[in-house]
This record gives sequence, C-alpha cells and structure tokens, in this order.
Amino acid sequence: MEAFVIFFSALWDKEGFDLKRLRRVLDEMNEYADSIRDGYVTIQDLHAAAQILTFALIAILIRRF
Repeated sequence: MEAFVIFFSALWDKEGFDLKRLRRVLDEMNEYADSIRDGYVTIQDLHAAAQILTFALIAILIRRF
C-alpha cells in the first residue's frame, strides 16, 4: 500500500497529474491486475514488455545524438 501512496504522490506532486489523470492510471492498473488474475497475462509478461520498451527508447535516444 505504501508503494501506491508514493507512486501517486509523485505523479501528483512532481508530474502535475490531476485527479482525472490519476483515476485513469488507477483504472489501468486495475485492468492489468484483472488480466493477471484472469490468466490473460503474467507479471513476467509485463516485465518483459517494459524491458523491450525501455531498450527501444534508449535506441531512439542514442540515434538522436
């Protein structure tokens, strides 16, 4: 629970998210949780996808310089 408080506080304070945007983030997090619970995706799948996106972003940034 503390991780959620920290996460949403950072979005609110540091990234300027308003209540509408925070609600959308929470709704999407719940959708992912439902998908994991229902067996459509695993946490490992989400982790792998995040890694691929991170490497793709790094590659794009490197090409810019």
